[in-house]
Amino acid sequence: MLKRAGFDEVIVDLDGKLQSDEKFDRVLDLIGPAALKDTFCHTVCGGIVCSTGELGGQWTMDDFDPIMDIPDGAMLTSFYSGSVTAERMQKMLDFVRKYQVDLHPEKVFYGLEQVADAHRYLEGKRSFGKTVVRLQDE
Repeated sequence: MLKRAGFDEVIVDLDGKLQSDEKFDRVLDLIGPAALKDTFCHTVCGGIVCSTGELGGQWTMDDFDPIMDIPDGAMLTSFYSGSVTAERMQKMLDFVRKYQVDLHPEKVFYGLEQVADAHRYLEGKRSFGKTVVRLQDE
């Protein structure tokens, strides 16, 4: 699914460890604290890791030493949806418009009665991309 969506390469994560020796200059980590130490093992000097998800089911890091666990010159940042502002949203929308980013959802559900179906779909192995629940037809 990733390659069909235009990704060049897919690297498997097995038990919180990337199955690769490759290093990256930018990483968007959606697993979070459960995999962050391994993520840094795959980050180049001067690289940037943005931890924005907690799909690993762990909310905090145990035994984390920023001096030893973050590569020399690398940076850790985060994104929290609670800090979204109107200005940031507008910048994102301007970017989408300028670069014609495809925002079509993968699947659309209709009505509150389908919210449970939407959650089951998202938790399943076939979901990919954004899913939308429309509360009313336009």
